[in-house]
Amino acid sequence: MDVPDGMTVPQLWRTGPRLTHALVLGADRPLGTWLRAHPEADARLEVLYPPADAYKTAELAGDPRVQLHEVREVRVVPVSGGGGAPGHEVRAHLADGTTGTFAPHQLLVNAGSRPAAPEGSLHRDAHGYCPPDAQPPGLHTAGDLRSPRHQRITTAHGSGAAAALTAHYPPPSGP
Repeated sequence: MDVPDGMTVPQLWRTGPRLTHALVLGADRPLGTWLRAHPEADARLEVLYPPADAYKTAELAGDPRVQLHEVREVRVVPVSGGGGAPGHEVRAHLADGTTGTFAPHQLLVNAGSRPAAPEGSLHRDAHGYCPPDAQPPGLHTAGDLRSPRHQRITTAHGSGAAAALTAHYPPPSGP
């Protein structure tokens, strides 16, 4: 996926049920969650996803609000819209060997993840993660914030439980 420098594409999961028509880059799991969370949404979502993510589309295939497009490459290109308003179009090399051009009303991303630590006293590494052993006393990080290897909800539950227990049962001091 090639996006112009400085362009930020909003995350799908941050949108609400008023979404009407959007081009979604990526078929990661939050897409199915969004659709289930907003069954009343009269949305039309065109989803561009790489072949490696085809297995993630199974839960979406029957939803009439979703049109799936398997792609090999995607490029977002700035264009001048009607009346000189800035906009963009998306050019894609589809998996079937053809090319497609999309002019979305709204462009959203639903691919991969990165940590979204709250502002404050957390110490972050070069990639934005907050390793537990680098935090000030009393601050505990959980799940996705800990490291890219711990991006599972079960890990988040375990980390949260450990943080809660630590508050009640501080580790022993001294040998």
